[in-house]
Amino acid sequence: MEIKYTNKEKKQIKRAFHNVLDDLDELWKLCESKEINIHIHLDNASKINSNYPNWDWYLLLNDNGIYFLNTFRRSNLIKVTLEERQPFGMKRRTNNYLLMVMLLKEYESIRPKIKTEIEESRSRKETELNLFEELEQKYAKEATVEIDIPATMNKHGIEVLEENGKAIGEIKLGNGTLRIITRGTILLEKETKQPVKEKKLV
Repeated sequence: MEIKYTNKEKKQIKRAFHNVLDDLDELWKLCESKEINIHIHLDNASKINSNYPNWDWYLLLNDNGIYFLNTFRRSNLIKVTLEERQPFGMKRRTNNYLLMVMLLKEYESIRPKIKTEIEESRSRKETELNLFEELEQKYAKEATVEIDIPATMNKHGIEVLEENGKAIGEIKLGNGTLRIITRGTILLEKETKQPVKEKKLV
C-alpha cells in the first residue's frame, strides 16, 4: 500500500533525508575503504521504475556519492543516485520522495552495519601500515644511531640487546651512552691494526 503525504509532511521527509545524508557524509570521511556496500531492503523498488527488481539492493558509498545499487543483473547493474558529489564541495541530491522514504525507513537498521564496515576498514589499514613500517625498517640498509658522548678517549665494550623486534647496541661511556638501533643485525668486528674506516651497520 502506497501512502500519500501532504506538502507539510513532504517537507519533514526532505529535512530528515538531508540530515541522514549529512550523517552518511560524515561517516564516509572516516572510512579507509574505496567503497562500502550494505544490503538494504527496497521492497517497493519497482515503483521507482517498473523494470527494477525488488531484491538484491545495496546502499553504496564511495568518493563519488551515495547510491542504491542493484546487482541482480550482473551484466547490467542498476545505480540510483541519492547524492552525487561535485567539484568545489557541491552536492546534488535527489528530489524523489519515494527514494527518500525508502532510505529513511531502512536507515536505523543499516547505520550500525556502516559503522562496523568503517571500523574494520580503519583496523585493516592500521595493520597493513604497521606491517609496511616493520618491513621498511627490517630491510633498511641503515641503522639509527643516537649519540650522547662526553669528552673521553677511553675504550668501552658494546652490549647488544633486543627490544620490540629491534637490535640495540649500547656503548656505556661514563655518564653517556651511544645507542645503535636497527631491525637488522649488529655485527661486531675484531679490532685490527689497520686504520679503521667508517662503516654503516646493516
